[in-house]
Amino acid sequence: MILDALKSIQKPTDLAEKKDLKVTRRDVLQMGTAGLVSMVTPLLAGKTAQAASPKMWQVSFRQAHTGESFSGVYRVGDQYLPD
Repeated sequence: MILDALKSIQKPTDLAEKKDLKVTRRDVLQMGTAGLVSMVTPLLAGKTAQAASPKMWQVSFRQAHTGESFSGVYRVGDQYLPD
């Protein structure tokens, strides 16, 4: 298998000298499948996390001269909070 052959490489010249390193159709399909799964998994996990808890939008202000400050939530999910 190609992964086993790549693990045996210690330095770049080993790769240049290795003539019997063959990539088979099965190796390409395995690497493609692994890449596809690694790209899709975070998207699926993100959708589940978003559905479980709506995002809270928060704002914070600080008046430089008087030192007054305000911090509060103004939106939860897609709903704005009333005044």
